[in-house]
Amino acid sequence: MRDELSKEQLLALKYANYDSRDDEIDLKELFLTLWQGKYIIIACTLICTMIASYYALNAKVKNNWQVDAIITVPQVSEFSAYQKLVQDFQPVFDSYHQSEDADNDSLRELLEPLKLFEIFVRQYQSQANKRVFIYNAEEFQNKVVSFQSDGQGGEAKVRELELYSNWSSSLTSERLNEKSKEYSQISDSESFLLQARNLLELKEYISFVEQRSQRLALDNLKAIILAKQSELTKKKELLIGLDKPVAVESESTISGSSSEHRSIVSRLAEVSSKLDSIESTIIPDNLEFSTVSFVKEPEQLLSRTYPKKKLIVVLGVLLGGMLGCVIVLIRFAFREK
Repeated sequence: MRDELSKEQLLALKYANYDSRDDEIDLKELFLTLWQGKYIIIACTLICTMIASYYALNAKVKNNWQVDAIITVPQVSEFSAYQKLVQDFQPVFDSYHQSEDADNDSLRELLEPLKLFEIFVRQYQSQANKRVFIYNAEEFQNKVVSFQSDGQGGEAKVRELELYSNWSSSLTSERLNEKSKEYSQISDSESFLLQARNLLELKEYISFVEQRSQRLALDNLKAIILAKQSELTKKKELLIGLDKPVAVESESTISGSSSEHRSIVSRLAEVSSKLDSIESTIIPDNLEFSTVSFVKEPEQLLSRTYPKKKLIVVLGVLLGGMLGCVIVLIRFAFREK
């Protein structure tokens, strides 16, 4: 019992002698410590500021003057010329036979705005199209010529590939979504953000891709029409073969063959009419229509999007000051021990 009391008494004495001021931070002493180490703090701040300034001024950063545009699914009015051309072929695909409904579906799919939009996006993202566009650019060709005149063949080729890589990586596209804070007003999931190094490059590449998209849409139409024309030609040959006169044996056979002959003649006239319609309808190669709609047109930026020089320098100053304070406090802590 005495042992237990003695332990309790010792514990009570321990808490009685405990001074809560031991856990308090002496702000006066802290500021004095920082003041004494002011030269270390100033030195760290200056060093970090100089490093940040050098980076902001001389760092090789891609897309410093980035320009963007936002595209979405086109309105029907924006591809009305293409719609009229496709509808001109509609009578060729119209039929009372259920077996030909699939042909109607394939023709209707060509007029879906989303299909046209997907063609543009794929053409914009195509590395083959980027390569053709970049290597045909006058500025790129001039730089390649200068590389060849300044250095040896191998070095010039490496510099050419590096330049192509930088230009190609600047032509980007990104699907917008509801998480995009900068474009939160756009809720359409079928909207894309297009980016490039400068305004001229973005406009020219969009025009280049638009021409490729138009050509591909027309080629798709031509492919479907050619397939239908081949099908109708074979069907016409088959009907002509069935329409050949055959020997008759009775009046009932004559009546049946006459009815079958009228049906064949009717189908043959229908097929011939469709073939004539295909041959008379021309698909122009220079038909102009839009496969996208612009939510935001490409426009010239008034300032750099990156790097933000002032922000980088300010962060360098703050980081340097914090680093200096940490070093001074660590030195003080070890000195106290």
